[in-house]
Amino acid sequence: MLDYTISPNAVPRTVSPAEPSVVTLMITVTNKTGAEVPVQRLTFTIEAGDGPANLSDAEHLSEIRPAVGSGTPWEIFPASDGQFFAYPNPPHTGLEAGESIAFVLSQVIVNRAIGNAQIGVRESATEPDSTTLTVTKQEPGLAITELLASPVQITPGQTSALAWRTTGASKCTMTTERSSQPVDRSGSMQVSPQETTVYTLSAEGGGRTIHQQVIVTVATVKVLSFSATPRNLARGDETTFAWETTGAASCSLDPGGIALEPPAAGKLTLPVEVSGFYTLIASGHGRQDPRTVPVTVMPVELTRFGAAPLMVAAGGEVTLSWDARWATGFWLDPPGQALDRGTSSVTVRPTRPTTYRLIARGLEERTKEVTVSAGAAIAALGLTTNPGNPRVMMLAWEVVHGTAELTVGGTTRSVSPAGNQPIILPAEVTLTATGGAVTTRATLRPGILVMGQLMLKSLRLAGPAGIGAEGSTVMTSWQAQGPFGGYVWDEHSSRTLTTPAGQAELRLGRHVAGRPLWQGNIGIGEPLAPLQPLPGPAPAGRDIDMSWSIS
Repeated sequence: MLDYTISPNAVPRTVSPAEPSVVTLMITVTNKTGAEVPVQRLTFTIEAGDGPANLSDAEHLSEIRPAVGSGTPWEIFPASDGQFFAYPNPPHTGLEAGESIAFVLSQVIVNRAIGNAQIGVRESATEPDSTTLTVTKQEPGLAITELLASPVQITPGQTSALAWRTTGASKCTMTTERSSQPVDRSGSMQVSPQETTVYTLSAEGGGRTIHQQVIVTVATVKVLSFSATPRNLARGDETTFAWETTGAASCSLDPGGIALEPPAAGKLTLPVEVSGFYTLIASGHGRQDPRTVPVTVMPVELTRFGAAPLMVAAGGEVTLSWDARWATGFWLDPPGQALDRGTSSVTVRPTRPTTYRLIARGLEERTKEVTVSAGAAIAALGLTTNPGNPRVMMLAWEVVHGTAELTVGGTTRSVSPAGNQPIILPAEVTLTATGGAVTTRATLRPGILVMGQLMLKSLRLAGPAGIGAEGSTVMTSWQAQGPFGGYVWDEHSSRTLTTPAGQAELRLGRHVAGRPLWQGNIGIGEPLAPLQPLPGPAPAGRDIDMSWSIS
């Protein structure tokens, strides 16, 4: 329903018919619904009578003169004594959002009864409604008998004329939220507010002060709020635009020039493919008010891709899991399967060592890989040397999900999946793991492991997915010892390699370009930085070396 106010809303009653109380009333109608309200007719009714609820008696009801306020695009007519019909002038069909209009009833003679008089209001519209306005009848004396604004609605830069009449006042003041100034007891003034303003007329007299208000509406279009939720999203996701405006006859959203309904307030959900700025343009009263919000399509983040467990029997169950943000979906290969964005893990049953590749799709796709060993795998293989017996090394191993065979010097025999055995040097040693359809071999080719006080004390190969799976991560660690400056020098070092099956070599030497040095090489073409020099001449061609191959 529309909003109705009346000024003044308190008037003096008539005491003597010879000196009747004559007042002028202004009814202001404002659309505060936020949307256009169609209205075919407004009906104002003043019931005749001499009681407290009646404003005027039957004798004087016909003397009331109705008129439209300045700038109001309506007409008002007396339908009968005390009843008035108001119609919008074409092409107007009602009130736009935020619009204010006014109707003036002059020559109203107030009856003699003290009380609250009622003026009935009825809206003839798609959804008819009704209300009442109350005018309090008081004892005569200090009173405001007229307070008008002409017009009640302006646009920025226009003016409105305030007019008022009082009785029994010794002093009057016109006040707004920002200012206050003395005014005549009856008079007028021009105002030009830049925003909707409440004007309060205060009249003082006889030790009392009374107040009446009138509102001048400044019709302009303004975006009260405009948002996008969420503002950061994955490519193709939806964001919801929400808006609230005042005085807007229409609203559009750019890019695209999408019409937004209703213009006063609403929500619209749209998919977003690219980052950009979205602008709401509210139009009304010959003006526009734009408001812009950014919406960002975020690049994909794939922070983790793992498998548990990393070593299983052929056909065993493995859970692949990952953490990602801003992904629109995933692609897992093998098996070449598309997964929706809500998926964060899948179960696979590999029958052989397999490297899984996960692609997180969206803006700037991301990829990670993980290798799972299925079937027989060599979990670890290592050796230690004996300084007191340089011809013997102790070999240790661990095989999972399969059987183990050890080949030494051309002789092969079955061994337990986990164990150790002394090896007489020189000898090439091959550990073979077999299980399912998978066979993995690792061969150690010891060279010189102990040379005087220069010694390779230990070497160990291990990996979370075994040391035989192609593409798996292998941790190679060793310990070497030798004399330096009267002290025994100890080196502990390790290197992580992610390589296909192949060959690698560790070499600890005492001569590089004719100078006595320690150095190490691990993997093919991956030299370590030179270590500390050793005193004394180096026997030509005498290095400690160890090499191995995995297949």
